[in-house]
Amino acid sequence: MRRIKALLLGLLMTLVMPSVALAHGGIPDEDKHHESIKAGPYTVVVAMADWPLKALKSNRFIVQPIDGIEGKSATLRLIPASPEVYPRTITHTLTPYPGIQNAWAYEFAGMPAAGPWRIEIEVNGAAGKGVAELAPVTVEGPPGVPLWLGWVMGLTPVYGLVWFGVREAKRVRRLQTLEAK
Repeated sequence: MRRIKALLLGLLMTLVMPSVALAHGGIPDEDKHHESIKAGPYTVVVAMADWPLKALKSNRFIVQPIDGIEGKSATLRLIPASPEVYPRTITHTLTPYPGIQNAWAYEFAGMPAAGPWRIEIEVNGAAGKGVAELAPVTVEGPPGVPLWLGWVMGLTPVYGLVWFGVREAKRVRRLQTLEAK
């Protein structure tokens, strides 16, 4: 009876969450942008969970070489078009992705700034080093409310505490004055 329950539960989970049950295949279908590029002797498929890219919004890059990751390493570089966009290049060594066989991943908090960026992938392996660049990307502004408005809204409780503290200090001074008479 327990085996039947476990089998039914497994079947239900497969129907409810097919992406979890099928995660050991290729790049997930929910990734919105896929590109196949040539990095020297290596052909890699690059997928991004969110497209177009937005500043300060988390995202995931998955890099999957056609012939697997065995004996290879990869580095991802996010290069701003100019120092006015962002002052430095972001370099990250890609690590194997736990849910997908033969793929590397980079999950990050978001592109630090809106504007034009270049995305470069370097693959090192037995056939040598290969570098590929995705088509230039324009990162859109951050989603949601403007950053300054978010800070104003987030600090609203602090404004209330300051107002309460000032009001109570005045009340205590007034009571002390009445008590002293």
